[in-house]
Amino acid sequence: MQPDAALIPFPGPGPGWTPGIDGLVDCLLGDRPPRVWSLLVTIFGDLARDGSARLGGQLINRLTDRMRLKPEAVRVALHRLRKDSWIESERAGRQSLYRLTPSGRTQSRAASPLIYARTAPAELAWLVLADRTEMPEGAASGIVWILPHAGLTTYPPRDPGHLHLPLPADTHVPGWIRTRVCDENLVRMAHEFEARLVRLDDLCGSRPRFGPIETAMLRVLLVHGWRRIALKAPTLPDHVFPETWRGGSCRSRVTALLDRLPRPHPDDLVADITA
Repeated sequence: MQPDAALIPFPGPGPGWTPGIDGLVDCLLGDRPPRVWSLLVTIFGDLARDGSARLGGQLINRLTDRMRLKPEAVRVALHRLRKDSWIESERAGRQSLYRLTPSGRTQSRAASPLIYARTAPAELAWLVLADRTEMPEGAASGIVWILPHAGLTTYPPRDPGHLHLPLPADTHVPGWIRTRVCDENLVRMAHEFEARLVRLDDLCGSRPRFGPIETAMLRVLLVHGWRRIALKAPTLPDHVFPETWRGGSCRSRVTALLDRLPRPHPDDLVADITA
């Protein structure tokens, strides 16, 4: 894989290496650097979701610099988010202050239940047998189709012309059904992310306390890594996913780590960079 031009190289572990903050960041970033604009969406969504919360340019630069993102890439990404009406800015002395627009805040809050949930999005799945050609427009949008006329959902269609059967957690769901719930790439992403979470948990054990900036960086990278999986996965219970699916383990590990890394207030972040 070619290195991303937006990412500043980091040498990684070597002789005498200790798990400082750079090592923890590297553990979460790995060799797949994030899209800068997408990471900024995570920064605002996790640290500045409240209507009055603003993040200064100096703070954003400090966070992204420690995440090894190049300043010019961050400037371009901020411009793109303003152009897309995701964030807005205002001047305060010599620096810019950024905050989510009402639209950006609404979209962030809409995604939050899936990203921060401690449990699967549902406990019960339904197997639906239906003629898709006769379903009203939009009625099939919440169904994961595993065959042309068979799918899984958490909200069965209210139509007497459709057959729907409950699949509680103790149901034996055949493997050929489970493998069609999501693609192999998403399964691989969850597997690789779980390995990073296990490693991070081990490394954090020797660093029980973090400053506000360090806490914010680790939170953002945790949320960002999980967000890429949680928002792509169907909103179905874990027991209908492929046997190799590690999304449930990722969810539990992420929430446990976030509990150890409480969200810092923007004022504390500003105080940390000016101390």
